[in-house]
Amino acid sequence: MNDLLLQTDKITKTYRNGKKEKHVLNGVDLTVHAGRLYAIEGESGSGKSTLLSILAGLQKPDSGSVSYWKNGEMVELTSLHENELAVLRRGDIAYIPQTCDMVSDLTVMDNIRLVDYFTEKKGDTEHLSDIMNRLGIAQLADAYPADLSGGELRRLVIARALYGNPKVILADEPTNDLDVHNKKEILDVFSDIIQNGVAMIIVTHDQTVAEKADQRFRLVDGRLSFGDRR
Repeated sequence: MNDLLLQTDKITKTYRNGKKEKHVLNGVDLTVHAGRLYAIEGESGSGKSTLLSILAGLQKPDSGSVSYWKNGEMVELTSLHENELAVLRRGDIAYIPQTCDMVSDLTVMDNIRLVDYFTEKKGDTEHLSDIMNRLGIAQLADAYPADLSGGELRRLVIARALYGNPKVILADEPTNDLDVHNKKEILDVFSDIIQNGVAMIIVTHDQTVAEKADQRFRLVDGRLSFGDRR
């Protein structure tokens, strides 16, 4: 139990459109341990992104709970206020969305270190430089988001998530827009941080990514089924 980081208990979520209801999550249980990679697969619209959003505290479930273990103490995310959740997302829990939204009038470097503007911590320039070099965007430090390609934007989003030294990374299709070479580079970076004790949950359609996971799940009819385990 010492390496337990994140756990859900019977998460449910229903979307309503007029009189129609769509039950996207139906009693989802998930246990996440440090130093492990988890892949969540499923058809488009099956609720994968919704689950990831709930784990990040960006959405509330209709019922059930999400618990995070911080310094050995349990914190129930579903009971926290938005400002408390924001603090967790700046440090402990990083969310990598499918979209590549950036602050358009900030440079690549300043977008990565955006979290520094919300904390009293002094920025770690060595850590920043290492991330940018590993992701192949060091030469873009002074560029602006509008100048970047789709693949470069994708790597920028990942760099911003890694900069906060999170304990848990939630990534929604993180290899979108990447060619084979850059995908391999990103997966190597993920492998390194996982070996250092970070837990990572990836929503993906990419079998190359899913095959790297320690545990694979498939989301069908709102429920997680167990897949292959390494």
